[in-house]
Amino acid sequence: MKKFLLIFFVGIFVIAIIFCGIVLFKYNSWKKEFNKEGDNISCFSNIHQDSNIDTSEKIKDFVLSSSSGYLQFSIDETLSFLHNDVKVSEGMNIEDICINPSKGEWTVYINTKVENFDLPWIKLNVIKDERETVELYVSEISFGDMKIPDILANGILDEINRGISDGILIVNENNFLGKNITNIELLNDGVVIR
Repeated sequence: MKKFLLIFFVGIFVIAIIFCGIVLFKYNSWKKEFNKEGDNISCFSNIHQDSNIDTSEKIKDFVLSSSSGYLQFSIDETLSFLHNDVKVSEGMNIEDICINPSKGEWTVYINTKVENFDLPWIKLNVIKDERETVELYVSEISFGDMKIPDILANGILDEINRGISDGILIVNENNFLGKNITNIELLNDGVVIR
């Protein structure tokens, strides 16, 4: 009986090692291909540091203007805002962020670091439907191109989507911008907030 249990646990251990090796190999292969892609994907690390993108002035002008009905950010401005102004959590930093935009659906890639430990790239599919609303939601989360199983991802997606919804609700209800946000549009070349 002891031999059977020993063989059983060694077999489970070997299967786990093989599984981890396959996942690591797939992730590293994806990462090499991702670094080669450049046509459709815009990354913060590729923005010229001398371009000095300042989104705060644009937001300030929008808030103080009585005539401006919308605020528009280019992809580079959106990347700069997300990288510099959005905080993930204490001790976690965004190393790089990339966007593959298309109308109504953006694929967002985030590379984070906790202290000195690099985490794998996370891919989020951010969706905005055709209705005129401020609702954005994340439909899928992946490590690289490996989709996280729904059993594990549902709780994470619920938290992310609740955070997006609560953030927009707080901005609207507390009148932070001095204006009410009625629509957000994800476009091929940027985002428009009305």
